[in-house]
Amino acid sequence: MAGEYHVHLDIQIAIAGAAAGALYVLVATGLMIQFRSSGILNLGLGAVATLSSYLFLYASGSWGWSTPISITVSILAGMAVCGIFQFLVVRPLRNSPTVAKIAATIGLMLTITAVVVLWFGPLTPPSATLFGQNPESLHFGSPAFIIASNRIWFIIITVVITAALAGLYRYTRFGRATRAAVDNQRATEGLGYSTQMLESVNWIIGGGLAAVAGVCLGTISPPTSTSVTGVLLVAIAIALLAKFQSFGIMLLAGVGVGAAQALATFQSAELQNATHLVGWSDALPLIVIIAAVLIGGRGIAAKEARAEPPFPDAPRIKHPMVSTGAVAVIVVGWILLIPNWLVDPTTVSIISFVWALSVVVVTGYAGQISLAQLSFAGLGAFIAAKSAVVWHLPFPVPVLLGGLVAMVIALVVGAPSLRVRGLNLAVITLGIAMVADVMFFADVNITGGVNGLPIPPARFLGINLNDLTHARAYTFAALVIALLLGFGVAMLRKSSLAAKMLAIRSNERGAAATGISAARTKLIAFMIGGFIAGVGGSMEAYREIQVNWTDFSFTFSLLLVGYAYLGGITSISGAMAAGILLSGGISTAIFNFQGNAEQIVGVIGGVGVILIVLLHPDGIGALPRQALAAVSRAHRGSVDSSEGRGESQFPDLSVGTETPGKQTNALAPDAVSP
Repeated sequence: MAGEYHVHLDIQIAIAGAAAGALYVLVATGLMIQFRSSGILNLGLGAVATLSSYLFLYASGSWGWSTPISITVSILAGMAVCGIFQFLVVRPLRNSPTVAKIAATIGLMLTITAVVVLWFGPLTPPSATLFGQNPESLHFGSPAFIIASNRIWFIIITVVITAALAGLYRYTRFGRATRAAVDNQRATEGLGYSTQMLESVNWIIGGGLAAVAGVCLGTISPPTSTSVTGVLLVAIAIALLAKFQSFGIMLLAGVGVGAAQALATFQSAELQNATHLVGWSDALPLIVIIAAVLIGGRGIAAKEARAEPPFPDAPRIKHPMVSTGAVAVIVVGWILLIPNWLVDPTTVSIISFVWALSVVVVTGYAGQISLAQLSFAGLGAFIAAKSAVVWHLPFPVPVLLGGLVAMVIALVVGAPSLRVRGLNLAVITLGIAMVADVMFFADVNITGGVNGLPIPPARFLGINLNDLTHARAYTFAALVIALLLGFGVAMLRKSSLAAKMLAIRSNERGAAATGISAARTKLIAFMIGGFIAGVGGSMEAYREIQVNWTDFSFTFSLLLVGYAYLGGITSISGAMAAGILLSGGISTAIFNFQGNAEQIVGVIGGVGVILIVLLHPDGIGALPRQALAAVSRAHRGSVDSSEGRGESQFPDLSVGTETPGKQTNALAPDAVSP
């Protein structure tokens, strides 16, 4: 009898979960509509849903607005955000590389998330209800299944909207024109349709769908600024199951994923006992993503077949030793002169530079869009803490060991790059990052969970490097490690290996035709990037003494790529700029007034990423180099033909660039000279 009751309860919970899954279908549908019309996967759409959720809850709960007005304003806000973003950002990015499009939508996510916290505050928003929560008995089951009335209405709303959209895109002129534009934009324009107008309308519709989902989801569970990515990833999983094409399959997939998540939450104790793993409910959509792309072949294919536009130039350093020495002198002087309150933020910026450096190698040089670099860093921190505590290894051996283990894991994570690339690889690595977050870093039995892991303070040759008591000493130690890594990447850029990476980044088929092993080169890039990230994570572990796993969350991995693009994703100087701008670093300390430093920097960073993508893809880290080059040209009066690439004679971390004309011929003799 108890078994029958348990089965009955499972079914009832699955039905309730299906309602939440139905709402995720709306976000997934918005993703599909926006992507198929523009070729851009809007990673900021989850933030749009969160913004609308906050607006509705505060408008109806704290501001005293009526429910209809609150719903209308919240939905219009979501539509307006997506419409404006499409007009100002998406249109100019039509011929930009995939990484630029991803960075722009990360900028949107970062901006909205920071604005939400600045506007509404960090507290939980007031609660609100739609359609009541009275228990309703379904007309089947014995005993009858009970479900809250609002869940029934949410399923009905989703079914009606899905059916209406299916009819709209199948039977109307607008729908037929949109589907035609997906296949052939020029032919569609030849028939008298404005593809830009079609794209705008589709982005507005997608924003409205996300807003409706946000309003409804906010009445089920209160939103938080960190729930943005969770909503997005569930929606991506659902859209992948439908191959970003079918409304009906998407509805069924969403209901199934929602029911499975609810059951996994209910059965979490049993699943943990059976597998010795936690986080099954949160990890389920990510497992779906990985399986759908790698096993089921359901990657994001629309418009992916187009030739990838060129990346920004990857500058070479003419004199790595001189440049590294110049940077060392400047940073040492900074560390000696700054007040105490800036010492720890400087250490954070140095460590963040190392993380961004790993993105430069994997994405900037090799063209592989990895959103899991912070997971490698977290693994490095875990290995460093364990080896220092269990094996009593002295500093800096645990740092090196953390990098080596992360390098091996990066080799495994990089394996999907042999089958997929571009946006599909980005989605897979993001899924892997979240799986690591919810199933590994959150496991109290393995990592200590929210309590973290202790690590003994660093000492080297009798020098106390405890960051809590000797902060400047540890900052100098972190600087030495960062300079060594920066010098190593500078030498890598001058090598034939980097030339092979750039050739693959520019034209993988063409590179393979010249005899370059794309598989080997990609995996080496992942290994180097994993090692650098792991070392950075180990450095962060020693800085904190008690390792905080939130520093390595999948959300922060997204921000790392965004800020790396803002700084300059193809240059070492860009990684330096990203280190200064990333959360907790020098910029956060400078803007730390009224307790809103993180959000202020978030808004500046988010808007900055979008502007850099549009106006200066080389990143802000390239500005000093380009300014010095301009001064040098003006001083000489004319540019010698041998210096026609815009190289500067000044010692900088990024002197000498590729010429756009040579980007597809990265194996030219000057590109492979040691």
